Amino acid sequence: MLGSMRNGEGDEFFALLNSHGAFLKGFVHDSLMAAASVRSDCFYRDLPRQFEECSREPAFVPDNVTFCIWRCPDMPAWSHSKVDFPALGDADGSSSLLSMLDGVPQTYAAWASEYYERDLSLKAIEALYQHQPLTDDLVATLNPSSSARLLNKEISEIGYPVRQ
Repeated sequence: MLGSMRNGEGDEFFALLNSHGAFLKGFVHDSLMAAASVRSDCFYRDLPRQFEECSREPAFVPDNVTFCIWRCPDMPAWSHSKVDFPALGDADGSSSLLSMLDGVPQTYAAWASEYYERDLSLKAIEALYQHQPLTDDLVATLNPSSSARLLNKEISEIGYPVRQ
């Protein structure tokens, strides 16, 4: 599965999840790593063979990179290439850009409410985190101009459960 997010300010991340594990690559335009103009190949030099194609995939914009992390099923933790990072906080921008992916519904609700500039139902977001079947009411709570029926194709593609 592939996923991506662009925040409209020049920051972006791309994620690949497959049988080989997970690959995340991102760019934060105002990070210290962006200002340091580190060559993109430095971020990819230690990539496992199974993710090497990601470093050349045009859809991932491989030259715009301030962080690249990966994890294979047999790895005990996330890995990254040995790039010299400035010793200051979130030098590559990954902590701030990926903060909404911490698995906590409240974190995502706070991020989404700010990003979409409207209040979102924490109860509805929690239902999604619990992988509860989608209903028209649940979808409408998150997006009043949509419904499970309108999203049928996308829902089927990702295999999310729907209550008829």
